[in-house]
Amino acid sequence: MRMKRAQTPPVVEWDFSRLKDVALPDAVLWEYSRTSDRVKVATIRWLNSNLFGKTVRQHLYDAGKKLGGPESSDIIDEIVMRGPKEVAGGIITLGQSLVQSGDLRELIMTVRPDFPRPWLAMPPRVEANPHYSRILCTPLARLFQREGELIEKHGRSDALARLRMLEEVYAPYFKLSIEWSGATIKAIVAHFEKWVQGEAKKHPEMKSRGKPGQAPLEPLKWLSAYRLHAAGFTFPQAQAMLSYFVKPTDDNQRLAENAGVTVLPAAYRPTEDPVKCGLAVLPIYQDNPPAWSNAIKGAKRILTALETGKALTSSKT
Repeated sequence: MRMKRAQTPPVVEWDFSRLKDVALPDAVLWEYSRTSDRVKVATIRWLNSNLFGKTVRQHLYDAGKKLGGPESSDIIDEIVMRGPKEVAGGIITLGQSLVQSGDLRELIMTVRPDFPRPWLAMPPRVEANPHYSRILCTPLARLFQREGELIEKHGRSDALARLRMLEEVYAPYFKLSIEWSGATIKAIVAHFEKWVQGEAKKHPEMKSRGKPGQAPLEPLKWLSAYRLHAAGFTFPQAQAMLSYFVKPTDDNQRLAENAGVTVLPAAYRPTEDPVKCGLAVLPIYQDNPPAWSNAIKGAKRILTALETGKALTSSKT
């Protein structure tokens, strides 16, 4: 019998190791929505529908270009009303992991209207969005500057002079916000350290010099296995390919090729970023075929829950 060959799909479809832990709930909803034909088709149809001379997607792109927000509340209200029922998300409970999926429409409208592109193919400006950091430190001077722009627009020069003074006085200070929900102390400290490292680059006067929190990794790990399986990978082929991906030695390359993997991915680039998911999100199950099968079944359960709008509770809970 001839060995069935398997060609590795694009890495962005199954390697979620560089995903920020704080973005996991949104990424789970996004990626499962891309995987479900029912949700995907309904969402694309909604985004491509015409509204006041432009598609809904174009309205959202135009609104995003304006820092002040949407073009008009009436248009956004109309976009919400026209959204398909299939786009709604739910709460999915799997084992000890709780995924608050929210609503795909809200995610598209407030964060990124480029559905169904892969989550990890997001534009850099979206990845840098404060929504995907547990720590948001806003310079107080910037807050006064924004208020000054508003006052200047209305011609109040007296108040503007005072705000310009406050900008200078409060230049070294920040307004701090922390996203506590679903976080651990380690995760918050890691995000704060990451912010400090970025902020330090703006201060040449100084010398510059954890693991992710308890975020639910399993749903994306399962989806990775599901997609590799859908691409024709058997359990031995997937494990051989992943072994090469993580450790691209000559021996691992031979093992993957002998297993029937025709196209190997570029080698994994290790990340020491403490706010990224890392290797724990890859479907590496070594010599445990039942775990591979259960992962695929887990992904199917989530897809069913997403499409029916019902919460899914594992029998383990």
